[in-house]
Amino acid sequence: MEYPYPIPPPLAIPIVLLSVILICLGVQVQKLYGKYLRAESFRKALVYQKKYLLALLTGFQDSEKETLDILASMGAHPTPESLTQGKAVIGPKNRFRSAARVVVAITR
Repeated sequence: MEYPYPIPPPLAIPIVLLSVILICLGVQVQKLYGKYLRAESFRKALVYQKKYLLALLTGFQDSEKETLDILASMGAHPTPESLTQGKAVIGPKNRFRSAARVVVAITR
């Protein structure tokens, strides 16, 4: 492109420098947008996992209530004390396995 007037030498360098800076800023904006998309994807995955775990827990609560209702209809009325007294002691190996499964489920 021909300019109607010649560009003095001191102004020629800043124009080139400005274009390089703008290119670098464009690259930085693209990287930042990529990080934003990745973070948004992780956030959506966490929302999905939370909904899944809540649905799973609700299912367990419903099945426990149904089981207690069936026992009550059979004539056995469990008391809160009997529910807490019959708990088995979990060994350290099983406790570790349970914790590992929870960590794996959370990381997925």
